[in-house]
Amino acid sequence: TYLTANYTTALCHELDIDYKIPTAVATSLVNITAIAYKDREFARMCSKAPTTFPLSSYGLFAMRDGLTVTSSFVLKNTVKDHLIDEHNLEAHNADLAASFAVPMLAQLFSTPLH
Repeated sequence: TYLTANYTTALCHELDIDYKIPTAVATSLVNITAIAYKDREFARMCSKAPTTFPLSSYGLFAMRDGLTVTSSFVLKNTVKDHLIDEHNLEAHNADLAASFAVPMLAQLFSTPLH
């Protein structure tokens, strides 16, 4: 997930395009695919009966992980820039504050989707 986010962001900067949407989409696709596969396999391994993975679960994975990834890799940078520009925080402190606060706040919305 981090490799995808960093690569996509770097590529967007190199191509001089806004990184937000491409980073959110690419990172979400990688993360959702990996997590859904892992969870499906865990359900299969832990069940004695044949199991099917409900299609609605994939939709919930997409919503939950899309929110988590977007907050962690895109919205975090927007909040960091706001803290620097509007509240005169040093870049390091703004990055730390945004890195902790934004994903935690996103959990208020994504946790019910679990």
